[in-house]
Amino acid sequence: YDAVSPLGLHTLALAAVAAEKPAVTMTWQEVKPLLAKGEVVLVDARRDFVFKDEAIPGAVSLPVDMFGEKIGEFAATYPKTTTLVVYCQSSRCGFAHGLAKWLREKSGYLDVREMPGGYVEWMRAELGEATTTAPKKP
Repeated sequence: YDAVSPLGLHTLALAAVAAEKPAVTMTWQEVKPLLAKGEVVLVDARRDFVFKDEAIPGAVSLPVDMFGEKIGEFAATYPKTTTLVVYCQSSRCGFAHGLAKWLREKSGYLDVREMPGGYVEWMRAELGEATTTAPKKP
């Protein structure tokens, strides 16, 4: 598989688990104040159509299925010294880990962290535990 394709990133994520030191992880409660102060860029690794339908406010999309098309624009917008926090749907989604590893090792970003709880963690924290479906974007 091509390492830039969704399956390639997923395979990269699985291989990375055994071969690397643990990634720096953050919870939504840790990310929230940093995002509010502009100290991190929150990167959504989910597919573009999912991001368009539901996303954490302030996040930017770098979808795994369009990585090759989007990385040039992303790199032109965010310098390599930018602190990135990558998330996916939830801790069951491997796209965030694979994308974070790719950004660190292949794209040269110096500080790439992960938010393993992802969109589900944000939704529970911001919209309440009882919420089971995401609000749709207008």
